[in-house]
Amino acid sequence: MMRRSTTRGRDGDTLVICDRSGFTFWRSECVKEWNGLLVYKGFAEARHPQEFLRARRENMRVPDARPERAIADETFIGPLIVEIADDVPGNNDEYAPMGPLGAFALGQTDDGGSNNIESNLAGSISITVTSTNRMSNGDRIGVFLDSGDLFMTNIEYITGATTLQMTQPLSGATSAGKRVVDYTAST
Repeated sequence: MMRRSTTRGRDGDTLVICDRSGFTFWRSECVKEWNGLLVYKGFAEARHPQEFLRARRENMRVPDARPERAIADETFIGPLIVEIADDVPGNNDEYAPMGPLGAFALGQTDDGGSNNIESNLAGSISITVTSTNRMSNGDRIGVFLDSGDLFMTNIEYITGATTLQMTQPLSGATSAGKRVVDYTAST
């Protein structure tokens, strides 16, 4: 039996170079891949099935959409943030408005804006804030102390437009500009 030459052509077939391996093969033994490469059948790779997935269209509609109500119609209950009040220069306070353990000793007067009143000492049961508007007796409040801690207590009663008395004495000093958060304030 006579061997057939690999350099001579077959009827209707040609020699081609595989794009993947670089070897020479008959064209009838090769296939064209999805990406256009002409490769030997043994080296052919199928297209990955994940490439044929289509994303589902998302439903972005809001069920039961309604217009927003005006804020005036609602009672707002939530955090209210005020600050510890600054000393007012020249008011010559004889006692600190923060209670018997406040910044002033008996008989000491305000020197016109120094930090005497700006520091509410540990043990004070009363503090002066910028406003007690929206606060009420029994509200849960948090007072930020100079140490960075948050002191939690309740309002026992409000003594004025800017002064309130707490149910527990301060555990540390706080100064003007520190925040007081009323967590249960309402309109």
